Parts: sequence; C-alpha cells; structure tokens
Amino acid sequence: MTLCSLREPFPLPLTHPKFLNLELLLLMGEQGNRLRHIAVLGGYTHHIALAVARLRKDFKEPIKIENIARELGMSVSGFHHHYETFLL
Repeated sequence: MTLCSLREPFPLPLTHPKFLNLELLLLMGEQGNRLRHIAVLGGYTHHIALAVARLRKDFKEPIKIENIARELGMSVSGFHHHYETFLL
C-alpha cells in the first residue's frame, strides 16, 4: 500500500471495488453510527453547521430561529428537525 499526497492525483477512482471494503469497515467501525447519522441528514449537515457557527458568533445578540431558518432556505419546523437530529 502506498500513500499519496494531496497534491498528487489519487491512484484509484472512488468507484474501485477496493473501496467497498473500506466503506464496510467504516460503517462497522467505531464511528459507524455517526457516519450513518450523517448520511441520513443528507445535504442539511452543512446548513446546520452554518447555523451553529452563527449562534456561537452572535450568542450575545437576540436571534430569531425564524430568521436563521429563512436564511438557510428552510422552514422553522424543518430547521428544528434537522438541528435536533444533528445534535443527537
């Protein structure tokens, strides 16, 4: 097995059969539950991470959840659902 730097092209395409074993090891490993959790969230992980960063940055200011949800292009109930799922 050889290591490559980030500046070099990756030696195998990510669809190569060797990656199936890697995916299986990751899912069965110590962080498998977290990986599945992230996969279930789909594309909202980044949105919720942005919201958390904003809450941390502006924690001394009054912030309306409605405004954060709107900025992220989400409904308030959708934001609550994904935020709670993200924090589990």
